[in-house]
Amino acid sequence: MIRSRLRDQSGSIPLAILASIVIGGAVAALFLVVQSGVMTSGRDRDFNAAVQVADAGLQDAFVELMAVEIGESTPACDTDGDGFCEGTMQDGSAYRWEYEQTASRMWTVTSVGTFGSSTRAVQAEIGERPLFAAAIVSDERFDYKGGGTGTTPFPLGGFNVLDFSGGNTGGYIETLFLYGKDNEPTGNAPSSDKWERAPGPALPNLGLEAFEPGGVCEGKSDSLENPLVRGEVYCLTGEASFKSDTALTVPEGDGPVKIYVRSGGMTVGPKAVNDGGDAVDLQIYIAEGAVVMNGKSSVSAAIYAPESPCTSNGQGNGGFAGGMICNTVKLNGNFDYDPTIGAIVDDTFAIRGWREEPSEAQEAAG
Repeated sequence: MIRSRLRDQSGSIPLAILASIVIGGAVAALFLVVQSGVMTSGRDRDFNAAVQVADAGLQDAFVELMAVEIGESTPACDTDGDGFCEGTMQDGSAYRWEYEQTASRMWTVTSVGTFGSSTRAVQAEIGERPLFAAAIVSDERFDYKGGGTGTTPFPLGGFNVLDFSGGNTGGYIETLFLYGKDNEPTGNAPSSDKWERAPGPALPNLGLEAFEPGGVCEGKSDSLENPLVRGEVYCLTGEASFKSDTALTVPEGDGPVKIYVRSGGMTVGPKAVNDGGDAVDLQIYIAEGAVVMNGKSSVSAAIYAPESPCTSNGQGNGGFAGGMICNTVKLNGNFDYDPTIGAIVDDTFAIRGWREEPSEAQEAAG
């Protein structure tokens, strides 16, 4: 009996060892799972934090670029002029942002943020957006009726209907921006390789805003003078009528002339308005009412009238030079794009179009 009991006990030793191995293996596996989870959690934390660091770089760029003087292009943080600025967060993470000037007060900024093992890059447009992103912008409808044009191909943009059945644009259109979700031009439109889908510009009624309490027209007289005074703001409560036999001139000097029209629109002809001058020097903002440029009139201006129907009939030696933003546009006559209108901005310094871009580290990883 004693030997039998000993045999039973001796047979249980391998089982104990096996149980220890199984339990130990389970513990080791659990440890590896926990360790893997900790590592994954750490990577996720680094990945999410890296984009926040990159965004902090954009915020830093916003502050630095807003301080850049008009006419300058380099922020103070770029002491060696290499196109980069850097910064470090309190936790030791770092960002580095690169900038490229695209307009007088507009930059494209790419910011790369690094946190732990992760690097992420974000990009945005920072600054005052050009108000005239295209030579002609129509909100509801654009009708091209033919007629001669200037020598400079121009960008054209429209939110809804773009009808070219009235004539062939030839090589006059450089780029056709389609601001609507599914709109396409009709008639003898530019070839599709010139089409580009793009987010349309916001079209606030700047002419109306000027006459609101605290607006730029508060306390301004309801009249014009000839010649106009450079840097002056004129505010008309009724129609802007340029139908006299005397040309309206803009003399040399600093600062553009700005004319705001509360109601009644604008009529031009037969004499010239700022003929031969830069369009940027005469900016006309119209709250409501039709804009008509009659035959043989010659106008050089930037016309912003997003609530107005606009018609340009200039023929012969006349025509319209500059740019226009209107509710509807009928281009019946000569038009010559003046790129100087690109310097007109919407006066709101902001970060626009935030988007993530692949960083070099992300591309290398995969």
